[in-house]
Amino acid sequence: MDENHFQLVLESRRSALPAARRALRSWLAPSRLNHQEREDFILAIGEVLANAIIHGNQQEAHRQVQLAGRFEEDGHFITVSIQDEGEGLFTPSELYDPLSESGRGLGIACDLVDEFELGAKPGLVILGKRASQVEPL
Repeated sequence: MDENHFQLVLESRRSALPAARRALRSWLAPSRLNHQEREDFILAIGEVLANAIIHGNQQEAHRQVQLAGRFEEDGHFITVSIQDEGEGLFTPSELYDPLSESGRGLGIACDLVDEFELGAKPGLVILGKRASQVEPL
């Protein structure tokens, strides 16, 4: 695997999330994203991963979550896909209920990325983040 691509397979355990975030942070370091963009993207990916583990795979350790990413446009745009083994979301309205006591993670993720797509396969979410042109002061 070259440095423009990233793959990780996780067991469906919450305890897998910190290591996944560390691996993502390391892979994203050479991207064109500034520090805030990178941290926002890691937070968004983490929220989708948590959703995949908790809701998609019901925290059943034998079920896996697949994470794949790639740099595009010379690192100015990054896509990451998260695939769980669950049944998936049925409608975009299931993404975010601001009055719910839980389940706001996907809405947060959607707000932090430039592209949020429910994939054609159940349990697939694709996130995209574009680097800004100017590093913030």
